[in-house]
Amino acid sequence: MKKFFSALVLTALAAVASAGAKDKSFHCFYDDATLKIATVPIETNAAGRVEEVFVKEGSLFKAGDKIAVLKLDILKAQMAEAQADLAAAENILENKRIEIQQKEISYKFAKAQFDRYKQFRMQKVISEREFLTVENTMHEAATAV
Repeated sequence: MKKFFSALVLTALAAVASAGAKDKSFHCFYDDATLKIATVPIETNAAGRVEEVFVKEGSLFKAGDKIAVLKLDILKAQMAEAQADLAAAENILENKRIEIQQKEISYKFAKAQFDRYKQFRMQKVISEREFLTVENTMHEAATAV
């Protein structure tokens, strides 16, 4: 009789734990006590497959009792995919940072070369065409950054 009572208590507690369920209750009399028992479906927010069950149908349990183990293959696969996507995005970001640094270095080099060639042009050491080529290179490097 105690096992039956325990099984009913477990079901009652499971029923109370599930919010928003319709009241499908009945009264059970045990010695001098009355116990109201309700049966309610138990749901989880996790998508997975039931791997192991620790209680039998109709068993009673209380909040915090381990009733089943879910195998979360779907969630693990989604997590692995999300981590791979994140790693790919981080690699792209790092490559873009390196690309920007390279363009900044190219611009600084082109600017320094332009400044040097500007002095040469003022001294008429180089032709106008050479100077314009270097100036053009500097402007292209500036717009690339």
